[in-house]
Amino acid sequence: MYGVRKILARSAQKPRPVARIIGQCDIKIWGTSSYVRWTRAFKRYEVKDIGDETTLIHEDAPSVVLGHQNYVVDETLIKALIETPDIILVLEKNNQLLPIAAHCQTDNFAATVQLLKLSPLNPEAAAALGLKVVKPSDLTSSYNRSLRKRADPYIFSLPDDSMDLIEKRMFKGVYKGVTDFVTKYVWPPLARPVTRWASQANITPNMVTSVSLIFVLLTMWLFVEGHFWLGMITAWIMTFLDTVDGKLARVTMTSSPLGNIFDHGIDHIHPPFWWWAWWQGVITLKPELLQSTGWWFALWAVLLSYLAGRILEGWFLWRHKIQIHVWRPIDSFFRLIVARRNPNLVILMIGLALGSPEIAFYALAAWSIFCVLFHIYQSVSAENFRSQHDHITSWLSERNS
Repeated sequence: MYGVRKILARSAQKPRPVARIIGQCDIKIWGTSSYVRWTRAFKRYEVKDIGDETTLIHEDAPSVVLGHQNYVVDETLIKALIETPDIILVLEKNNQLLPIAAHCQTDNFAATVQLLKLSPLNPEAAAALGLKVVKPSDLTSSYNRSLRKRADPYIFSLPDDSMDLIEKRMFKGVYKGVTDFVTKYVWPPLARPVTRWASQANITPNMVTSVSLIFVLLTMWLFVEGHFWLGMITAWIMTFLDTVDGKLARVTMTSSPLGNIFDHGIDHIHPPFWWWAWWQGVITLKPELLQSTGWWFALWAVLLSYLAGRILEGWFLWRHKIQIHVWRPIDSFFRLIVARRNPNLVILMIGLALGSPEIAFYALAAWSIFCVLFHIYQSVSAENFRSQHDHITSWLSERNS
């Protein structure tokens, strides 16, 4: 029945606009030409009829979305452009309006193409075509729900703006705003050059994810065998590759549903196997721990806390339609250190450096329990808040700004 409803819902949707890409630009960003970037963006938002300005448009097409190859446009703006007809997107620079892209009626296609090629924009000519002039701030919010952060959408001119500036801003733009402290502060300066190299070498995100899976298995084996320092090295390599594959997919616009399942499936499944492997590795060195009730309790505390944490996060998202980590500022801060893979690895590494992988695991168990209790408290608080205000929103959203 779900499949039937989905098909009927799609059939009931309004006809999608067609897309045309104008101009000429041979500059590549992240190993990808501007034409390909526009094409990938349009396809992602189900605009299937794509061509250049010379491609004929069927008279039944409801409207046309036009993108200019000389500009790099934030994906959030492209999505909003597709969803908003009768507009022309401009960038204000040196007190002039530069035409960037447009969504026009089919009858006005040729005239709008010419309008986009003339810079600066003539507002009266745009109005004569029924096009409302909009700036980036008029078209979309600065709050990016999927990346859990606030960031102004960008537009860059390929002939004018430096490649380093463009790539730096794009790379920063694809990073999640609310994440753990290793991903947020340690990996970015290392991940950017590796991501650039991978994009230029035509390495796909799924290739990177596949290599990271190898390191997942290698880490687990090393932990089980008690080779904790070697396992720690392979674990950190895996987490670094896990950062690179996602950033590579976003900056090259090559993310896909299958790739997301592959990447996030690994991310969700492997951590408890790592913690069990560490627990087992300690037994390899100290078999007598098998007789310890506390040692068994620590294992179940870590594993069940991980499961409970994931369930609480999923329930919060279903119940309130926002991630639990973006409700209040304290939730976003707590995400930096919550008992997830990277912070857990730091705890284990500190214990290892102090010479006791056993105590490190006990510390991990205690921290895991505390994090679950914190999430339970926040979930109850959210229910109390909702009973008084009908709904809750993220502190990062414009409603709470």
